[in-house]
Amino acid sequence: METITSTAYDPEYNRVDKEELEKYLKKHPFPKDNKYSVEYLKNDLLNSSGVYRLKHGVKMETIAYIEDLLNELVK
Repeated sequence: METITSTAYDPEYNRVDKEELEKYLKKHPFPKDNKYSVEYLKNDLLNSSGVYRLKHGVKMETIAYIEDLLNELVK
């Protein structure tokens, strides 16, 4: 969620580059989370559309990781 205008993140209009995503994942390993996997992350960021939301129960460590990733890859 963009905090100034409260605009939700929509991967369809802010696609991350697949190669850049893979580089990031190699340099920064994805945290283990039973509710959200690296496969879900890749699918959500590379193939999905609509509001990007995480389901209930995703670890705060995972949420912080995704926030850092998006801040780095979405310009």
